[in-house]
Amino acid sequence: MIPTGWIRRARLRQGTPIRMKMIIHDWADDQAVRILRSCRQAMREDSKLLLIEQLLPKRKLSGVQMFIDLTMMAMFGSKEHTATEFQALFAQAELELTRTIDLVNGYAIIEAKPRV
Repeated sequence: MIPTGWIRRARLRQGTPIRMKMIIHDWADDQAVRILRSCRQAMREDSKLLLIEQLLPKRKLSGVQMFIDLTMMAMFGSKEHTATEFQALFAQAELELTRTIDLVNGYAIIEAKPRV
């Protein structure tokens, strides 16, 4: 069960972002899309979605990134994502990737807005 009802019922004020930290990587892609669609339903046209997640590089993973990715696959049937993979998940949820902001240790803020 994916607890997304609270997101759909949310009434966002103008400019209020939805913020989630290390949520999407816990779920298989089809379930992650359901969560993102619930976010989209709660968003206004001027809203933003801000995810803090591990952002995998397109190529060579660090040892830590590989360990986290394999752990997520083994424990939850989920995985870490690249920017391109987030873009694909967002597209299925009628969201658009607007930018990524690198943080430390492979984490990033991944920003999306409603696709109109």
